[in-house]
This record gives sequence, structure tokens and C-alpha cells, in this order.
Amino acid sequence: MIPLKNTIIHLIGFPGVGKLTIAKEICRQLDAVLLDNHAFNNLIFPLIRVDGKTEISDKAWEYIYRVRDTVLDAMLDLSSPDESFVLTNVFTKNDPDTRGWIRSVETTANKRNALFLPVRLLCDPEEHRTRLVQENRKEKLKMTSDHALDDWHAQDEVYDPGHPNTLTLDVTNLEPSKAAGIILTRAADLSRKANPQPETFNP
Repeated sequence: MIPLKNTIIHLIGFPGVGKLTIAKEICRQLDAVLLDNHAFNNLIFPLIRVDGKTEISDKAWEYIYRVRDTVLDAMLDLSSPDESFVLTNVFTKNDPDTRGWIRSVETTANKRNALFLPVRLLCDPEEHRTRLVQENRKEKLKMTSDHALDDWHAQDEVYDPGHPNTLTLDVTNLEPSKAAGIILTRAADLSRKANPQPETFNP
């Protein structure tokens, strides 16, 4: 396990780029708590029989946002001060709800005095298409339709939160373990800069 404490890593990317797979690998190496976006979504999605292709109503998202807020409150009130978390979300520049949620996560990190590392995951459109339509996504109530993929890559982009710690990583040709390693190396470097160790003098 990597000795990083009180760290919040937030993976941001289009549906199907590999956020959950990479998040699981980070959690394995870091012994962190995984808060995948579908941990929130899938409490509500079965109630409206989501099929991975039909657009989700605004009303359903309102309930999901309440769940998200409750989880962030619990992170502050219930979790150990040394606990680390990995979150995943679909955040795009043209999504009006993006900014508020990622700011809520950042605020939670600040209240915990945690290291906050947003990570933008990018992927080549053709490789992205291959990942997006995989059959195993259906059972997790994830999007499986590629009808909007070309528009995402041509007219939208993965949201950049503008945080100084933000890492942008192209995962087109990266194995999940390699991607996780790069992210954790970045987190460790930031942690060392934030908490420099005193020099030892040996006469």
C-alpha cells in the first residue's frame, strides 16, 4: 500500500473512458474508499428503470444530488481524519451542474484539510467508442449508447476545474495499473510539497 493519508482523488471524464477501472486500481494501491458516481446514481436509477440509453430526467438528478450531498456530509462527520477517497464523475464543460458539484467536493477536502487532486481522463474517440459500448456496462446501469460520442469530442470537453493540482492524463494506451501509478505519484509529490520533511544533519 502507498503511505498517503487524507487524500481525495477526483477522476473526471466522459462516460466509458475507464474512470471506475482506474479508481479501483488506485484504491487497491492506496487502500482508499471508492465513491464511484454510480454508487450514488444506482440508488435512484432502478426506480426509473434506466436502460443506459434513455436520457435521465432532471427530477431524477435532483434526488441523486441529495444523495451526493449526504455522502459529503458523512465524509466530514463520520470518516476517520486519515481516510482517503477516490471519486469518479462525468464532468463536461457544457454541463451546467458540473461546477457546483466539483466545488462541493473541493470544499469538503478543504474542511478535512485533505490533499485534493482532480484528474481529467482523456481518451482517443475510437478507443473511447470501443470502451463505451462494452456489454458489461449494462449490468451496472451505465451508458452504453455512443450516439453522443462524436458530439462530446467535437463540441464539448472534459471539464477543467482550474485547481492548481489538476492532472490531465490521456488513458488511450495506458493500462489501469499504469494510470493509477501516475496519479498516485502525482499525489505523493503534492503531499511532499505540502508537508516537507525536516532535514536531518549528521555531523
